[in-house]
Amino acid sequence: MRKEAHFLNANDQARSAIKQFLEAPDNELDSIIRSIRQNGNALSNQLCKRYPILAENAGMGERIVDAVKQAFAD
Repeated sequence: MRKEAHFLNANDQARSAIKQFLEAPDNELDSIIRSIRQNGNALSNQLCKRYPILAENAGMGERIVDAVKQAFAD
């Protein structure tokens, strides 16, 4: 139960941090967060193809990855 609460809290923190500079629906943000975490805290080629802005604007991609890392840091 604690792990689930920690995960949900971290996911909400990551989502809020990303919303500071990228406007998207929550389900899209959750997909981005999940992809980054599954790819070892990095942008995957598949994610960049799905969301070209992440590849076109390297700074934004780095900020998103950093937000996810910080939110899920133990």
